[in-house]
Amino acid sequence: LFYESMPLYDFVVTTKSFELFNFVQVMGNENKVLFATQGFDKALHRPIVEWEKKKGVAFIGHYEKERRLPIVKLLQNEIDVTLAGIGWDKFVKSHQSPYLHYLGRGVFGEDYVRAISGCLYAWGSVSKWIPEKHTTRTFEIPACKTALLTERNDEIEEFFAEDEVIYYDGIENLIEKIKYFNEHPLELKTLIEKGYQKVQIGGFDYESIIRSLLQKIQVL
Repeated sequence: LFYESMPLYDFVVTTKSFELFNFVQVMGNENKVLFATQGFDKALHRPIVEWEKKKGVAFIGHYEKERRLPIVKLLQNEIDVTLAGIGWDKFVKSHQSPYLHYLGRGVFGEDYVRAISGCLYAWGSVSKWIPEKHTTRTFEIPACKTALLTERNDEIEEFFAEDEVIYYDGIENLIEKIKYFNEHPLELKTLIEKGYQKVQIGGFDYESIIRSLLQKIQVL
């Protein structure tokens, strides 16, 4: 019923690039379908933990089997992991470690920001359940002045340069990158600052995204 009624709308906005073709087919006009990135809230997502107090890697997100092994590898390499999200309870019970800091099934608002900002790195894992290529974490993490750890894909490469986030290819490469930057903190600090500046001026905050959409609609 939703798709049948969609042509009544003047425009459709989606943050999922894999949905674009389907929406164009339903709307019958590619100009009626607008793509917007996910984003972050400048008033909320910000650096609140001092550099000297930051440590380890954060991942805030639901459990997927594909996300299990990277967390295991981080712990095996004695890397502090701050973890929260739905579905991790069994994993936490079976992986007792002094390096694992479990915050429960979810953290939100200021608690979420503090968890991300309190770490040197945060994993921006995209879901393997759907073919998405970026998430809100993609921008929230740099906005908190934390290094974004991300798999390489064509969409994220349009957002960030090589020296603004930490791209990795495979789990072993992820571990290597973390160990390298742990030994080169000044390089890490520079990368984090560049990532922060990119999201601040790159139009990835929600207000900028809405303004851009409204300008496109006015032209159309």
